[in-house]
Amino acid sequence: MNTYIGTKVVKARPMIKKDFCIYVGRDLPKDEDGKEKGYLVEYTDGGAANHPEHKGYISWSPVDVFTASYNIMENINSNKTPILKYFTFAHLPEHLQKISAPICSLAILMDTLPNCPEKTAGLRKLLEAKDCLVRASLEK
Repeated sequence: MNTYIGTKVVKARPMIKKDFCIYVGRDLPKDEDGKEKGYLVEYTDGGAANHPEHKGYISWSPVDVFTASYNIMENINSNKTPILKYFTFAHLPEHLQKISAPICSLAILMDTLPNCPEKTAGLRKLLEAKDCLVRASLEK
């Protein structure tokens, strides 16, 4: 099998599995725990809408799978590393968000490294790279 890495921007809210099944009009499988914690996830960058209250495709994700894959964007401005606020991308048009989002995810991941001058320099250079790549995407 091939190895893949992905970055998606999603909308999500906490929801136990039983509530998700009710929300989408499905029966909870008998062998599954309806009290299992997780998230209702809406994918806004692909997939046809499968629920009338959502523009994108929705699914349910167990809490451990979800939290290992996604970071809440609102937390980026409250982080202990001030430079991270410059990696936000919600204000950008959608075509530029696709360039900026994976770099934002990388910045958040790299912020888990120990605080030191090399981390600071690395994040600064990553920010510079993000700015260059966003501008490159504007070229015709």
